[in-house]
Amino acid sequence: MKRNWSPDELLEHFGLVPVEKQLIGNKTGASRLGFTVLLKYFQQEARFPIKKQEIPPVVVEFIAEQLDLSPDLFEEYRWGGSERNFTYHRKQIREFFGFREIQGKDKERLKTWLNEQVHFSHDTNDLITKVYSLFRKWKIEPPQPITLERMIHSARVFL
Repeated sequence: MKRNWSPDELLEHFGLVPVEKQLIGNKTGASRLGFTVLLKYFQQEARFPIKKQEIPPVVVEFIAEQLDLSPDLFEEYRWGGSERNFTYHRKQIREFFGFREIQGKDKERLKTWLNEQVHFSHDTNDLITKVYSLFRKWKIEPPQPITLERMIHSARVFL
């Protein structure tokens, strides 16, 4: 995600609409802010951030302002796969956008696609960008970047 956003871009890409406010529902405090930041990040990137630092502070501040919350609450949001709220929030967001988690058959489908693509592109970053677009089209949450890089490397090895 880009780091610098103009006020107009923030409004366009991170402004909350009524249906999103309804989804946010009765969440409060850090949970409310954390959920909303994940929601808007996923809306932009079609994936979840790996760590909080991937989210530009200006985005957190803009979202917090709309929720009438302190942006400092974002530091209190419990992050990680073992956190029950974090896991549930991701599930809610995937469902809201009509996405699902990656499954074994999706990895095989990607592997086949990569085996075809590595003949045309040797640029890992270009392939990663294309894979993210592909997963957005498939409405599947992509694998972690490290997993994706391993899959690309693996496809190259079998050329």
